[in-house]
Amino acid sequence: MSTALPAIVVFPFVFVFGALIGSFLNVVVYRLPETLLAQEDPDEAEEVSEIPQIFAPRFLWALKYIAWDIGWMFVYLFKELPKELWLVLKSISFPASHCPTCKQEIAWYDNLPVLSWFILRGKCRMCQTAFSFRYPLNEFICGLLFLYVYGMTGLNIDFFLWSGFVALLWVIFWIDLDHQFIFNVTTYPSIFIGIVYNVSKGTTSHSLWGILIGFALFEALIFLSIVVLGKEGMGGGDVRLVMMLGAWLGPIGLSSALALAFILGSAVGIVLLLRQRESIPFSFGPALVLGGLVSMRLGEKLWTWYINSIYGNALGLI
Repeated sequence: MSTALPAIVVFPFVFVFGALIGSFLNVVVYRLPETLLAQEDPDEAEEVSEIPQIFAPRFLWALKYIAWDIGWMFVYLFKELPKELWLVLKSISFPASHCPTCKQEIAWYDNLPVLSWFILRGKCRMCQTAFSFRYPLNEFICGLLFLYVYGMTGLNIDFFLWSGFVALLWVIFWIDLDHQFIFNVTTYPSIFIGIVYNVSKGTTSHSLWGILIGFALFEALIFLSIVVLGKEGMGGGDVRLVMMLGAWLGPIGLSSALALAFILGSAVGIVLLLRQRESIPFSFGPALVLGGLVSMRLGEKLWTWYINSIYGNALGLI
């Protein structure tokens, strides 16, 4: 049940709360990949076998790749996830926010969301090193995203759970944009929480079917990409992100999110092709995130509109 507080009180509270979380997410987006990429073994990363050129061996290679990916999901869950969670929690907790140039700790009054960047004119108070405009922009967008969630849930426990989901999506958006990498430590916990949330709502099958359909669809796309095109096409991180969306949005919301993501991804691909004169790989995670954010509130409406526009017109011709 939503609170009876007037909008003039709730809206600023929700926005400021979101902006504060956005300030924290700036730290996560910077430190999480720095921490986890430092743990990778360069020699192990180089041990990647090439996809065979002949069809039959390539088909078997694709089957082996999918089987390995499925097996690795369970190995990661029980072996690597606890270790990575500990590393990430430690890295984002210590040290306190500081200037990367002069290492001076940033005082609380210089770390106010959005405002401090403009007060300091985007520079460190001590050494005048310029700070990216992305920091206040991310904080401002997070405030708007939390208002977006509030409009869907009201101010209750659902608000905080869905806000956590949105916050993780926003972390994935920026990290994939920067590094073309989606870390499992950002998706696995949210998949689990999404299942628990739907169990508490009595919609367990809603979550499980969303996960299963998302997983099967993207593993099939990877398999076909290897067999037909001779390249992986999408990474395992995209598969886990789609499973995360499915856990929260269910099959219908997921289908709308994927449709929007593929439309946006195709548009980006065409623009890059026209600019670069050649096909170049780009991050698909941000398109999935944006599609998921829209589908949170409009997924079923978009699906209903699509079905009516297709089958409604078809029925009208009978």
